[in-house]
Amino acid sequence: MAIIISLGYGKNQGMAHKSKMISAIGVRNVVENKVDLTKSRKIKDIFDVIATVFPGKRLEYIKEFLEKNSNFDMFTKISLFPSSRSWSGSEVPLIEKDIEFLQKLADEISGVDYLEHKLYLKEWISDKKQYKQKVLKREYMENFEYI
Repeated sequence: MAIIISLGYGKNQGMAHKSKMISAIGVRNVVENKVDLTKSRKIKDIFDVIATVFPGKRLEYIKEFLEKNSNFDMFTKISLFPSSRSWSGSEVPLIEKDIEFLQKLADEISGVDYLEHKLYLKEWISDKKQYKQKVLKREYMENFEYI
């Protein structure tokens, strides 16, 4: 919770300042092992804030984290997407963006230390594609009912 308070969500705080704060306080401390890696809840909270407040910087922060910490279990605990979402209309574009993000992340990481990570991401992509098909069918049936 301290990280959220440290971000200073005040009237005069711009997004650039918040981004610098999360980078300086959150990710830097995590990647430099200043945050106890056994306290995965803190790390999860930091990446949940990143996914929610700075979605455009997720890839950068995740890559920075992985450069210093290849621990697979820790990687599976960090939030890659916001914890809640909303949309109107079709959910499909949102799912497609998730798939695109996961693919970019999988393409960005390489090396023997990250084989499990890549496999995990490939499985997640596959699951998202299956989910997309279910959503397409559900949305088609919902639209068909209104005809």
